[in-house]
Amino acid sequence: MVCRPTVWRDWSEWRYVFDTLRSDDRTQRKRGVQRVAAWRTRGKVPVAVCATASLVEVSLLDTEESPISPWCLRQLYSMALIRLINALADTAQRGKFALSIESLLRTLEWPAWLVDLRHQATHGELPSLEILRIAGQTALSKLHERFWLPQQEVIEENENLLVEEAALERQKIRKLVTKICATPQDENIVTDIAQFCQANTRRAMTIVTAVVDKTIESGDMEPMQVLCLPALLSHTQGPLLSLQKVMRQRLLLPKTPISRIQPFCDLFQQHGIEGEQWQMLANTVGRPVQTSTSSKALVEEDTSPKINVPKRLPERNPVGCPERNRDDTSKRQKTCSATLPWMPIGYKWSWDMAGIGTLGSYNGDPITCSVHDEAQSKRTKLNNPYDTNSHDEISLDGDISLGSEDDMDVDTAPAQEKDRILNVDLLPSLTSF
Repeated sequence: MVCRPTVWRDWSEWRYVFDTLRSDDRTQRKRGVQRVAAWRTRGKVPVAVCATASLVEVSLLDTEESPISPWCLRQLYSMALIRLINALADTAQRGKFALSIESLLRTLEWPAWLVDLRHQATHGELPSLEILRIAGQTALSKLHERFWLPQQEVIEENENLLVEEAALERQKIRKLVTKICATPQDENIVTDIAQFCQANTRRAMTIVTAVVDKTIESGDMEPMQVLCLPALLSHTQGPLLSLQKVMRQRLLLPKTPISRIQPFCDLFQQHGIEGEQWQMLANTVGRPVQTSTSSKALVEEDTSPKINVPKRLPERNPVGCPERNRDDTSKRQKTCSATLPWMPIGYKWSWDMAGIGTLGSYNGDPITCSVHDEAQSKRTKLNNPYDTNSHDEISLDGDISLGSEDDMDVDTAPAQEKDRILNVDLLPSLTSF
C-alpha cells in the first residue's frame, strides 16, 4: 500500500465536507465550500472535490436575492462545467494517441450532451441559465455517484478492518506483557517479542511502557532485565531512550517507594543508557539527610503546628505628606509621578508641587504650598458669595463662575445648581489624567 499525503487532516474531516456539501441547509453548504477553499491552500485537491465545491458555490449564488446578474451566473456555471469536463478528459487520456473528449466521456459513462454544452460555452454563445442549471445538477449527481459514495464505502471498510486489527494488537500486547512479568525466564518470550516488535516502533513503545509500569508497581526487575538483553535491545533501545525522563519523573513521585529507584539506576548504568543522569539520581537518593543536634532538639521540644503569618510591611509616609486617616475609605488620587506625595480629595494638583511653574514652588508642606493657599481662597469665596470686598471672578474647571455682580446668587439659584456650587470643591481635580 502506497501512502500519499492528503489535504484533509483525517477521514472524519473528509466526511464533514461530504455531509456539508450535500446538506439541505445553505449555511452548512457554505461551510463545506469554505473548508474546500482551505484545502486548496494546503496542496492539490482532487478534481471531484474541487468541481463539487465550485458547482455548490455557484448554486449558492443563484438565488432571487443575489446581486449577481444572470449573465455573470451563466459565465460562472460555464466555467465550472468546462473545467470539470476538461479534468475528466485529462484523467482518462491514457493511450499513446489522443482521443476526443466525447469518446473519453463515453468511456467514463458520462452524458454526451455535456460535451456539446462544453463546446458551445467555449467556442460559441453561452448556453441559457436554465440549461446550465440542469447541467450543474447532473454533474453533481454524477460526482456523488462516481466519487463520493465509493470513497465513503472504502473508508468504512478500512475503518472496520483497522478497529479489528487494533483490538487484536492490544490483546497480543496484553498477553506478552503478562507473560514476561509472570515468567521472565522463559526463552520463548524473547523470540515472541522480537517478532512482534520487528519494524514496528509503536508496538515496542507500548510493550516497554507497560513493562516499566508493572516493574515500578511490583519492584521485580527481571522483566526490565529481559528487555535489556542483546537479543531485544535492538528493538527496545529506542523506546527506552525516549522514556528516560518520564521514568525518572515517575520514580520520584511521592507514591513510588524509594527502594524502586536504586535498581533502575544500576540497570541503566550497567547498559550505558544515560548513565550520568542515573548516577546523579542515585547519589541524590542515597545521600543521608544531615541534621544538627540543635535542630533535632528544637524539633523535639516544639511539636506544635506552626502557622506562617505574613509580616506586614511598614506603612510608608513620605516627608511632607499629611497623615492619612485609617477610617477614611475614599480612594487616593492619582499623580503623575511616584515621587510626588499622595494628596487627599479636594486638593488640586499642579506642576507647582514639583517645583515647575510661576505661581510658586512646593517645599514639602501641603499647608504652605501655593496650590493649597489658592484652593483655600477659592473655598472661602464660595462660602461667602456676598462678600463685597472681593469681586474677582473665580472659575474652577470651566464649569461655573462666581464672585462678579452679574453672577447667580447661591440662595436664589435652583436646588440642583446650588448643590453643584456648594460642593464644587469636592470635584475630582485630576480629570485630565
